[in-house]
Amino acid sequence: MSTSVSGLLTSGTNISSSAASTVTNKNSLSNMDSFLTLFCTQLQYQDPNNPMQSYELSSQLAQFSSVEQLSAINSNMAALQDYVASLNNSQLLDLVGKKIVAENGALPVSGGETSNVSYTLPTASDGASKQYSVSVQIADSSGKAVRNIDIGTQSSGDFSYKWDGKNDSGGTVEDGSYTCTISATDSNGNVDSIGGRIEGTVGSIALKNGVAYLVLEGSSGVQIPVSEVTQVKSVGTAS
Repeated sequence: MSTSVSGLLTSGTNISSSAASTVTNKNSLSNMDSFLTLFCTQLQYQDPNNPMQSYELSSQLAQFSSVEQLSAINSNMAALQDYVASLNNSQLLDLVGKKIVAENGALPVSGGETSNVSYTLPTASDGASKQYSVSVQIADSSGKAVRNIDIGTQSSGDFSYKWDGKNDSGGTVEDGSYTCTISATDSNGNVDSIGGRIEGTVGSIALKNGVAYLVLEGSSGVQIPVSEVTQVKSVGTAS
């Protein structure tokens, strides 16, 4: 018989009709017992006038050994990955109660209180300071603008802004997550959208599909991916 065990590893072809009751139709071998069953069945049904050569037997054994070792490596790597993930998640617990700064435009509101938003106005290409007319727009979760604020003129540098949690009519907005967009217009009329950095205290950790998020200002606050965190502060540290 010409069919080999190594062929079964790739094709899933049965050795013979009598062997079909012993070996199931699978595209790969899951363990050593299955391999040995195929291997012995192949020896049983080989052509006695054209027996398998010893190098062919060795080749098939080596192929299975390689597959088995690679499978073990994959299993070990998966276990290691799970261990590292659990270790990282455990270390994130140290951030609960700490103030963080993150590159994120989300702005949580809880009881009318909001987090600081910090931003940086860039310098000119030659490094010289520039003057900007800065404005801030706050939008709700549906994208509807609820507040437009004219900050005024500011020079290149780092700044921090805290929204008072009120809409354009002067009323306090509902608790939830809002978006802060900062626009800076230079003396030439060019408008830049400046990315804001949110500041807030981590209230809890949330896991979604194996990804950890820092939840700000309570369990229902804004969820920040750990990758967006740029700074960690102790509570009470000046912004």
